[in-house]
Amino acid sequence: MRANKLNTGRGFAWLDCGSAFIQKDPWSWIGMGVLYLLIAVLFDQLPFVGPLILILLTPILVAGPFLTAEAFGGAPPAAENPQGAAALARKLGEVAGQAVVRLLQGFTDPEKVLHVMVIGAFTLGAVVLMQIIGQVLRIGSHTLTALPAALLSGNLSPALTASLIGLLLVLSIKLAVSMAVLYSVPLIVLRGEPPLAALQMSFAGCARNWLPLSLYSLPFLIVYAIVAALFSLWSPLGYLALFSFGAVAATWFLTGVYCSYRDLYTPTPSPPP
Repeated sequence: MRANKLNTGRGFAWLDCGSAFIQKDPWSWIGMGVLYLLIAVLFDQLPFVGPLILILLTPILVAGPFLTAEAFGGAPPAAENPQGAAALARKLGEVAGQAVVRLLQGFTDPEKVLHVMVIGAFTLGAVVLMQIIGQVLRIGSHTLTALPAALLSGNLSPALTASLIGLLLVLSIKLAVSMAVLYSVPLIVLRGEPPLAALQMSFAGCARNWLPLSLYSLPFLIVYAIVAALFSLWSPLGYLALFSFGAVAATWFLTGVYCSYRDLYTPTPSPPP
């Protein structure tokens, strides 16, 4: 199936749609976001293998929010706001239990788990490839810091040229992988597409709608940059940002992606004869 081509303004609509999901039931959605980030932080503490395992598991974990959104049918029920300390404690316990069930529901279908694991393996392979390129061509922070002066002086050393080429190559691979992966999980768990077809359909859909998707992604890239900057300044401040507005942004991103998935891959009615 070929993805629908949508106008640029749909990027704003997906932001509004994702926000509407969260506003209807903020406890459940943000609970899932916090739980995923907690899992991510725990795996990140494991030397070397932790981040690699997280890459493999992330597609299955994000399947949970997509399945939850689909179960709501685009109209999640309104959540009740607890009154008083006892009600709040009860609500937090309920939210924690729901977050675990909903985030892990991607593991319940063995066949789809295997298919989604292919997406994780594909992403992991791409990450390893980018790391190899970075090591071989010596891509690092020096590439960006030394580049402006070298361009102004017109004196690009062979080492800096190689680093620049490597950086552009890594960024190109990262963009291509992101396009292939973005809709692959919902295409597998919601439509039953095989992994390779899902990757191809996702890449083609992103390429066909790169303008609205760029507009949609911009706020989340800004949040990512802010959280990364806070981590570089002081790690406790970075964790505080990650588990507060970072959790909201992660959840908002996934709900908005679900809204855009419905727009892109729902057949449009044929025009009357």
